[in-house]
Order: sequence, then structure tokens, then C-alpha cells
Amino acid sequence: LASKESTNFFSVNSEIGLKRKNIIYKKIKKDSIKKVMFMGYPMNITRYTGDVYCFFHYKLKLQINILKKLKKLGYYTIYKAHPDRLMEIGSLMNGYADECDNNKFENVWNKADALIFTYCTTTTFGFAITTPLPIVLLNETTTDWDHQKKLQIQKRIHILNYKYSNTNYREISSLNLNKGLKMAQNKIAIDQIKQI
Repeated sequence: LASKESTNFFSVNSEIGLKRKNIIYKKIKKDSIKKVMFMGYPMNITRYTGDVYCFFHYKLKLQINILKKLKKLGYYTIYKAHPDRLMEIGSLMNGYADECDNNKFENVWNKADALIFTYCTTTTFGFAITTPLPIVLLNETTTDWDHQKKLQIQKRIHILNYKYSNTNYREISSLNLNKGLKMAQNKIAIDQIKQI
């Protein structure tokens, strides 16, 4: 495989993601949030060990719970299905979201006013933080973060902590979710973070 494909390495100090012509901004959007894009999880039987509760059963329950709360709050919800797992998710989320989108995130992110992630170990997250959209990350409290990295990323996104539960997610109440979206609007753009 190594002989067929060359590997390119980029420094963490690289500005490659900040130089895209279609995304140039200096601050996070402050407009009223009406449409929230909820980032889907790759619904398969693989148990990812890099994050806690990274298994489809846990994520599916969490996603349905959050979509219901967003709808109750009056947000228009867009469920962004993972493009590699369309067969696995099928039309399951159609009953919970106003819209399900199967296109590449890079082509549809601007349909939303804000983004919600349930995990950050996805290439989509890296792209998302270079957009001007407010971002909320639902973070299970036992996630093993590098403290310095968490402090850096919190300048750009709002982290809403919760503890996994079989029945409900008290910390992710409708009130906290709504407050988290508003707090995400007060974060700073990724290119501004590099200047701090």
C-alpha cells in the first residue's frame, strides 16, 4: 500500500484549512439561529476506542434524544448523515429531523445556522471549526481530553458536558441546549485563536 500511495504530512501549525477560497471570515455568525445541523455518527458495529461511548447504540439514542429537544425548542433540524453509512442509517432519522442530508458536509454546511457534534474525532469536525458557524460539542464527561487542547478548542466551540444515561441526559436539557447554542455564538474564529 505504501508503494502505491504517497503520504503527505502537515504540521499542526499549517494553515492549509484556513486558505480555502470559499471560507474567509474573522468572526462567528451572530445571526439568529433557526436551522441546526446535527452531525450524524457512522452507524456500524465497529466500537471506536479513541472516544468514550463511540458505538452506534449509544450515539443513536443520544441523537434521537437531542433531535427531539431541538424540535421542541422550535429549531429547524437537519440531520447530516454520515456519507459512508447511508445504508445503515437508512430513513431512520426522517421521523426525528425536519430534513436528512446525505451529501458531503463540505458542500452543505452553509445550509445551517449552527452545528452540533457528539464527538470530535472526525475529519468533518476539523473542517467545521474553519467555518463561521457556532458549534456545540456534546461531550461525555469521561472523555479523556488533553487539557491544553481542550482549553484551545473551547475558545472556538461551546462544550456541553453530559454523563451517559440509559434513560435520559439530564445535563442536556432543552434549556442547556438552547443556552449552549447561544454561547457558541460568542466564541472566536479559528484564525483569531492562532493570534492569541
